[in-house]
Amino acid sequence: MKTVIFFLQGGIGKHIAATAVAENINKNYPDRKLIVICPYPEVFLNNPFVHRVYRSNTVQYFYQDFIKDKDAIFLGNEVYQSNEYVVQNKHLIEAWCNMFGLKYSGENPRLFLNYPEVYENAKKFKREKPILLLQTNGGGEGNT
Repeated sequence: MKTVIFFLQGGIGKHIAATAVAENINKNYPDRKLIVICPYPEVFLNNPFVHRVYRSNTVQYFYQDFIKDKDAIFLGNEVYQSNEYVVQNKHLIEAWCNMFGLKYSGENPRLFLNYPEVYENAKKFKREKPILLLQTNGGGEGNT
């Protein structure tokens, strides 16, 4: 199996932005399966552009299973430390795609919810007005 392995770190907001990068990777490598390794794999569940997703700390045999002697491309540079993002002030997703040598096509972050998630939340949050979701701070658990 030919794969692209997308490794990312950071908080959940960065993971949501990375869904756009995952779509872009899939478009740029249509003959490969996309595997994501990250701290918040739930963000990528049901994503049609991702073949498999693994939590960062559960990859005991990952190298043997997916990299060693396999046809794999590894994409794992830190976008927040890229010249395009820091100096050139490019949008995070565009800088990320450019850093990986991908042709950016304007992809936006998307979450793919399953039917029970949509149904239960529609009942819980049924309103006539739009809902605004706001993340007041970033980073991992325990940060203030």
